[in-house]
Amino acid sequence: MTDVRSVWSALGGDPALLGRITPVVREGALPARLPVRELARACVGGCALAAAELAARRARLPEVPAVRVDDGAVATAFTSERHLRVDGRATVAFAPLSRFWRTADGWVRTHANYPHHRARLLAGLGVPAGADDTTAVAAVGAALAERSAQAAEEAVYAAGGLAVALRTPEEWAAHPQAAALAGQPLVERHKLDAGHARVLPPLDGTEPLLPAAGLRVLDLTRVIAGPVATRTLALLGADVLRLDAPELPELPDQHTDTGFGKRSATLDLAVDRARFEELLAAADVVVTGYRPGALDRFGLAPDALAGRRPGLVVAQLSAWGAHGPWAQRRGFDSLVQAATGIAAIEGSPGQPGALPAQALDHRHGIPAGGGRAAGADGAVVRGRLAARAAVAGPDGGVADRRRPSAGVRLGSRLRLAAALARRSRRTARPAAVRAAAGLLRGRARRLAATARPFRRRPRALGLSPRHGPGRKRTDARNAVPPVVFLELPVSGRRGEDREVTLIRPTPETADESGPVRPAGPGRAVAVLVLVALGALVPLLGPSAALHGTGEAAAPGTAGIALLRAVLFAALCVPVGELFVARLARRLPDAPGARPRGWAVYAAAAGFVAALGLASVVATGNLVPHSPADIDVGGLYASRDGKLALLEVNAFLLAGLCAASRRPGTQVWPLAAVVAAEALRAHPPAEHTPLLGSALTVVHLTCAALWAGGLLYALRTLRRWGRGSTAGAALLGRYARVAVLLLAAITATGVCSSLRRMPAETILDQLTTTAYGRALLAKVLLVAAVALLALWARLRLGRAADPLTACSPARAEIVALGVVVAVSGLLTALPLPIRW
Repeated sequence: MTDVRSVWSALGGDPALLGRITPVVREGALPARLPVRELARACVGGCALAAAELAARRARLPEVPAVRVDDGAVATAFTSERHLRVDGRATVAFAPLSRFWRTADGWVRTHANYPHHRARLLAGLGVPAGADDTTAVAAVGAALAERSAQAAEEAVYAAGGLAVALRTPEEWAAHPQAAALAGQPLVERHKLDAGHARVLPPLDGTEPLLPAAGLRVLDLTRVIAGPVATRTLALLGADVLRLDAPELPELPDQHTDTGFGKRSATLDLAVDRARFEELLAAADVVVTGYRPGALDRFGLAPDALAGRRPGLVVAQLSAWGAHGPWAQRRGFDSLVQAATGIAAIEGSPGQPGALPAQALDHRHGIPAGGGRAAGADGAVVRGRLAARAAVAGPDGGVADRRRPSAGVRLGSRLRLAAALARRSRRTARPAAVRAAAGLLRGRARRLAATARPFRRRPRALGLSPRHGPGRKRTDARNAVPPVVFLELPVSGRRGEDREVTLIRPTPETADESGPVRPAGPGRAVAVLVLVALGALVPLLGPSAALHGTGEAAAPGTAGIALLRAVLFAALCVPVGELFVARLARRLPDAPGARPRGWAVYAAAAGFVAALGLASVVATGNLVPHSPADIDVGGLYASRDGKLALLEVNAFLLAGLCAASRRPGTQVWPLAAVVAAEALRAHPPAEHTPLLGSALTVVHLTCAALWAGGLLYALRTLRRWGRGSTAGAALLGRYARVAVLLLAAITATGVCSSLRRMPAETILDQLTTTAYGRALLAKVLLVAAVALLALWARLRLGRAADPLTACSPARAEIVALGVVVAVSGLLTALPLPIRW
């Protein structure tokens, strides 16, 4: 169900209208093994087309407006919670106890974002309820490690908590719940009564088109799926009122992200039923997002609602559906991914994975509020997240066998953009956003349960069939709100055009983690200054190292040292990106966003440096003064010349691989560069040159992984934001590997030094030779780097906010850059002893 034709057909749409959709394909958006990007595009395409169709019908337009669906905008909307900033602070997606855990025989996924779910999880595992997060994580991990995944699942659910054993697609297909769903449609529709829905009046074609204008919706949903559906209805012009129980408030970040365009109130259904009946009498649609039957005791069963409000449309969303042994179980997107085999497909044999977004939630919507279904007579519509299974195709790739979500069918016609087009510099935030943002600042007025019945807004959202003039298209990897699928201008109460947008950080806002640093040229200037200072090391280092030793510098030593330092840096960058990208892919619930790769630029710099070093070799190891001095043919006649040519061509090939659709293939030309450098450093005349080359291969590879990996890890953390829980996990994984890398670098460095400077003379040569002085400087720098690394690791493990480790880590990467520059200098200085 990843094709918009299937989506549109499943909802009874006219196939002739599909030509009105124009997709803008962005490779790399929502990367996954399963076709998430295609599914999201189909969902939004169907939604936008349904909205356009309803707008044309109500405004009596001669044709349905054209719809443009951009993968970059779709991807950003599907990850809207990651782009949201509240007073400069990134939102928190998952609590510490919401994650994958190892069990005695596999894995289990828990969900404990809400305080009551956390308490039930701890109770089910016998962990004291008053334990802090650090203690609870250790205790839960120990308790689960002693149980099987199935036993843990049942124990936690018996206590009212949420835990699901990781299953493969085949295991889910054989599960009784999957069997119960096998014969059921993903979307169920039933007639409730003979009543007729209230007729929506025609729209004036000269006004901004609001397909759902006049539709009144009671929103009784929570978390993401249901609130996203009703947020979409609000953006289409519906008057949406969200009601929450006062004793179970929504998480503030989630409420803010999904509350755009709505009004919000708290209402105790067990106490103030008269107020609810007043709201129900004026409603056209009621949306619930709880497990089937959970709200029946409050008189909210579909039949009971229709009996009191004929013609009402009731939409129900749930995780596991209304049939089968799990029908009464609570569920969330991440749990459904674990149970149905998605996490197994997206992960690896040693670690479960996750989709690049909460895709099962974000694809959900309500047919009663979008397009042709908006005017339906009284009916109940039920949808679920879980289906049978997603399984591997016959060719070994991942195929789709009844996509594990109702979102494609149910939500495709309503899932519009999560943000609005920019119309002016002013911002008007709807009541739900104002309440959530004010709550975070401690200045919000409580929205009382005495919410007034629905009233018509002076003017609300507008619909235009195309983007606003001059709107910039953004790539999914760098896109930030606002996001536009269709232009939706909004008018304020006093007639001025305003913009509803996700809350974005400003230089003036700050949180407990520190001030938000505005984007600008300052950071780029700082980087350029550091690079320039680093270049001074190889340029000025030879004269300083040679002073007073009696050794003479070869002509062009400074230039050769600089080229070698650039070559080493160009090697570190892509190696580190490949390394950390692999670590990030293995993280459960890691954000899909990644920083823009520098591998192509690094390969270009490496190519230029290698070309310069090859020209030196072609001139007899002298810096050429003119092209006539270069003997290109001589490169093929010497060992050093062939190695220099190998490096030139390897960097060229690495750049082409980095720019291709398979950037991982650049590992082979980069390995060739490492091998060429190792062979160059140890000529055949040296004693045991193969051993020396092997030591250099290990030393150079570990150094590239350490320096380049830390650089890309810090860039990734900056891309994810300080609120990402996956950031601390990524930094922790890198830190564990970095310990081994440091040990290998130290061991190979000591062995190589002893090979060139015997133990009985090493102390003397460290101070009386240029090579020894440079080596001593490198040793001291590596020691400083090790201390910074230790400081960062201590913060990572002990600080209340693990991401405070980024500060010493940034100092560490600067020191590592100086180490790379000194390494380039070492290769240009004369060796104290030649075997």
